[in-house]
Amino acid sequence: MRIFVIDDEADVAETLGDIVVELGHQPSLLRTAEAALTALEREVPDAILLDIRLPGMDGLEFLRRRRPHEAAAPVIGISGVATDTEVWECLRLGALDFARKPLTLDLLAALVLYVGAHRPGRDVGGRRRAERRRSARARATVSVTVVEHGGTTWPSTSIDLSVFGMKLQPGPVARPAEHAQLSFTPPSGGPSLDLFAVLVREGPRGWVYRFVNLTAEQFARLQRLVADLAVGPAAPSPAKRFGARRQSGTLRIVRWSGANTVQERYTLTFDFRGTPPQSRPGMTNNDLLGVLTVLRVSPEARVNAMLQLATAGSTALHLSVTDDELRQVGFERS
Repeated sequence: MRIFVIDDEADVAETLGDIVVELGHQPSLLRTAEAALTALEREVPDAILLDIRLPGMDGLEFLRRRRPHEAAAPVIGISGVATDTEVWECLRLGALDFARKPLTLDLLAALVLYVGAHRPGRDVGGRRRAERRRSARARATVSVTVVEHGGTTWPSTSIDLSVFGMKLQPGPVARPAEHAQLSFTPPSGGPSLDLFAVLVREGPRGWVYRFVNLTAEQFARLQRLVADLAVGPAAPSPAKRFGARRQSGTLRIVRWSGANTVQERYTLTFDFRGTPPQSRPGMTNNDLLGVLTVLRVSPEARVNAMLQLATAGSTALHLSVTDDELRQVGFERS
């Protein structure tokens, strides 16, 4: 995809551009909204990363202009200092999403994948005519406090959760808020997550909110939480077989290639606490994806792992697995 990166800070724009290149896309770096409007006369990009705090014409005014709407390129607003009001205005003016600086590779990669699946067209307020899931969801029943933009607060309960959104049980209010803060404490404990969210779908079976303006820390916490929920607790076994008991460990993956290598290969190392790590070298892409599937790594986490390997050459996944699953992929506990 061709992606316009509109940011007046040269270092930030170059960093975002480098990440776009690493993800396999082509960036066009533009320092002002005025320059972006001129560029839109020559070329229609596939997506736009838009800093809303720009000198001269700001990002919000850019979104009010006719040309960006005619281009119909999905826009992701970005800022490190935007207020909630500015975030909502950005979405109301047609932006597909919003993210808070600094953007990590994982977060930007997920946003770019989301943009690629949502071209072309969008509705006012960032709401899609047919909202497609941007990531895998896990069942999660937690108490949620919903704080509307005007200050009204009401309690709810979640139905499921992803790194980018949450479905709530309908009620107790007659209609869900168009945008709100969703606050909840993860089942595993820790600090509360307070997330800005936009309503994307409502119905008798649930109200679906999409998280926006995520920080890198919030995104990382949601990734870990959803991964834990997707794995879930081990099913009770009357026989209590040792091989079926879930235990935590770290799967480390390193990509390598050489002059005589036809395709990339990977070395996998699984490390249980208190146990010598075991390695499996020489795995192909297909081998690796098979291992991740057997170890019940969520589809979203698999995508993020492959992106991390493609850009950084290594990654680590914290998993909950059984001895039986390890044996299936060639590891043996000593």
